[in-house]
Amino acid sequence: MSNGSGRVPLSLATACLAVVATLSGCSLLVNDPASRAPHVGSPATWELDPGDPFPVPSDRSFAALVTERACASGREIEGLLLPPVIEYDPNEVIVSLYLEPLAGGAQDCQGTAPTRFVIQLAEPLGDRRLVDGIGGEDR
Repeated sequence: MSNGSGRVPLSLATACLAVVATLSGCSLLVNDPASRAPHVGSPATWELDPGDPFPVPSDRSFAALVTERACASGREIEGLLLPPVIEYDPNEVIVSLYLEPLAGGAQDCQGTAPTRFVIQLAEPLGDRRLVDGIGGEDR
């Protein structure tokens, strides 16, 4: 699609750049079910808190140690956890966690300290596996 001068029209070039930028952003969160998430935030991974008993089938909550995945200059994440995105299926309970988005410009990648949060489930765990929806690992 040339305009006769061998150049691609600006609107087509702009559209192509928008598609590339969108696809690039998606590729950063490979295991992220963000398309189903009701909000946008900074993705976080979690693991069961080893200081608490392992969840049993009747449990409707569990303690998790949460770590921000993005470069966040070591910010404290207490009070920044958004409501979890929880998917229930017959074999798994998939819990995806997000933090309030980062403000400002570039961040360094020193990581964040794992922070304890209690995750509430809408129904008992049953015999299902707990899965980190961001990290993609069974817990």
